[in-house]
Amino acid sequence: MLFGMKGPSRFFTKSLKIMKKNYPVFVGLIAVLLAWWSPVQANTSPVSFTLICPNDVTVDCDAELWDLSIYGSAVIHNYSGYHPAGSPVVHYALNSCGSGYITRTWTVEDPYWNQVSCTQTITVGGGGAFNGSSITWPAMVTLEGCNPNTHPDITGKPQWVPVECAMIGYSYSDQLYTVSPDCKKILRKWTVIDWCQMSNTGGYNTQGTWTFTQTIKIVQNVPPAFACIPDLTVSAYDCKFGKVIANPLVIDASSCGGNYNITNNSVYATEKKANISGVYPVGTTKVTLTVNYGCGQKKTCVVNVTVKNDKGPVPVCINSLSVALMGLDTDLDGVNDQGMVELWAKDLNWKSYSTCNNNPLRFSFSPDPTQMSKTFTCEHIGKNKVRMYVTDSKGNQSYCEVELDIQNNGANIKDCKPKPTVVASKKFTASGLVSDVYDKGLTGVEILLFDPLKLYEVKTTYDTTKVIVKDSFKNLSGYWLYFFDEKITVTSHTDIVAVNTFVYSRKTDEKGSFAFDTLMDKHGSYMLKCPELSARPLANIDKADLDLLTLHLLGQQPFKYSWQYLAADLDRNGRIDIDDLNLMIKFIKGEITSFAEKNHEVIVYSATIAAWKTEILSKKQNWLALDSIAADARQLHFLTVQLGDISLEKAVGNMATDGDIEANLRAVQGITINPVEVYPNPFSNDLYIRFDAAENLGADFDLYDWSGRLILAQKLELTKGINEVHLDGGTMTPGLYHYQFTTGDKRQGGSVVRQ
Repeated sequence: MLFGMKGPSRFFTKSLKIMKKNYPVFVGLIAVLLAWWSPVQANTSPVSFTLICPNDVTVDCDAELWDLSIYGSAVIHNYSGYHPAGSPVVHYALNSCGSGYITRTWTVEDPYWNQVSCTQTITVGGGGAFNGSSITWPAMVTLEGCNPNTHPDITGKPQWVPVECAMIGYSYSDQLYTVSPDCKKILRKWTVIDWCQMSNTGGYNTQGTWTFTQTIKIVQNVPPAFACIPDLTVSAYDCKFGKVIANPLVIDASSCGGNYNITNNSVYATEKKANISGVYPVGTTKVTLTVNYGCGQKKTCVVNVTVKNDKGPVPVCINSLSVALMGLDTDLDGVNDQGMVELWAKDLNWKSYSTCNNNPLRFSFSPDPTQMSKTFTCEHIGKNKVRMYVTDSKGNQSYCEVELDIQNNGANIKDCKPKPTVVASKKFTASGLVSDVYDKGLTGVEILLFDPLKLYEVKTTYDTTKVIVKDSFKNLSGYWLYFFDEKITVTSHTDIVAVNTFVYSRKTDEKGSFAFDTLMDKHGSYMLKCPELSARPLANIDKADLDLLTLHLLGQQPFKYSWQYLAADLDRNGRIDIDDLNLMIKFIKGEITSFAEKNHEVIVYSATIAAWKTEILSKKQNWLALDSIAADARQLHFLTVQLGDISLEKAVGNMATDGDIEANLRAVQGITINPVEVYPNPFSNDLYIRFDAAENLGADFDLYDWSGRLILAQKLELTKGINEVHLDGGTMTPGLYHYQFTTGDKRQGGSVVRQ
């Protein structure tokens, strides 16, 4: 039929027309045929090779995962051998800790379009290399100050060596315990965790968390400054006890508000605090005052309280006595030309007695108890006042007066006349000057002269009580007889009261001079004092003072005069440091108008004191003892020092600018002078020096006695850190000593007492 048509050409022509007309249908049909033909061919054409993958592996998270070829590669095996299968498709399924799995998939296609794939799985294990032994915990820390910085940047944090497959984090919490305002403790609990070892259930895995408690102490151990109470001596009021009135121990509060507590160990004091006043027995009682401060720190001093059983005997003399001279013929001419009579002091006694039963008593004509007799001659003709001194076995003494009438009666002594008496009463003068550091006298400054032994006196009063006592007895006749007896009771009351019977006051004249004319007795002991000046305005403080203080702190220009150390100690704490510079800057900028309640220091000035440098901060005094006066005391000099007025050269017309001030402050920022500690104070035999050195350095420790004489010069080699040096003070005599500690160009001073 097909070939019966008109011809092939007609068939193809007809077919083309049909395909052209139905082109979309034919295209779809061809696609269906191809889709059917390929699987038929695949099923009918076997794969001609074998794809071989490397084995699955398990590795740690810290394994080398950047080059996976070390874990093998896939190969193709066919009739000609083994051949590389090419590069795989890599898929990473790892978490933030580096654990999970990695797949490597190779796919190969043969000439018949047959594809074969294989996959290698690399399992990456979890963490665990990090443990508690990898952690270095922060050490215990002691911080000094009122409110120090306790941030971990200061006190320390946990440290560890980084390890793979670990995510380390830390946190902390604080518990504050306050023992006292100057003693606190922080317990800081640190927690370190490894997130890669944490449980997925939300709880902590014991293998993934570690804790530690750090102790942080906050202490204020700056010793409070104080001068111990001077030794006290009083008289017994009843031969057994004496009433002691003492000023309380005064503390210079520390920079943190002065948190301290004062106690004393006296069983005779009326209170156990800063005041040791009370009733003490005869003899010397050592009283220890203890100042508790900071975090369990103590500072002590000892006061010797002496009660003298110096209640003198009661002298009772005869009122008067007439005595005739015995005539003497010295030239043997039969006429008495001289006369004499010897009297014994005991002959003048009537009924003297000792109130404290300190017998036996001795009688003399002078304070010297051995002068028991005295010879009278014609020079004493007439009435004479003589003293009979009574001395008991304790050396206590008192006297009474007797009027002696020396007569020339029966002896008829020729030319026996009394010798004219001349009463000489020599008194001495104290005079001097009060000036400033510019040698200008100060007008109107009050100066006091007094006898320190006469500032107090013992006053005794007596109360008399009469009591009528009824008594009875039976006589021989058997009758009761009654009688009344009067008994008298005398009660004494003794008080120590302040008096001012010997306190003289003078004010300086227009030149700053003062004088106490003919007031001091020979061999007497006195005190000359210039009280602190009343509040006066500050003057003469400018850039020159600021620059000199800065250069001194930098160690570039030491002070030339000892008084400059007083002028530079603006906060009056006994040392010169950056705090004083800050006060100077505030004053120059007008932020403050004064440095202290009283802006001036007053000191006794002499050639010896002028040689002192830093020692003047601890040895300054505004009083002068005048002991055993035997001549006029002249040229006594009190020097007034104004705080802040350091330089004698003033910057006229050159006031400090803000730029100058900031430059000076930056120059000394960071300067710290570690304080030296000399203890115990007072000490007996052993003395210790403690110093925290910032580096290895040399130091000098010099010790002076009260007169300024150098008695010990010790050179020290200090190492970085805490240094403690022992000194043997067993050969030193008891008393007050001043020390000077020098490191480089920095000096510190203070006082210690050898008991």
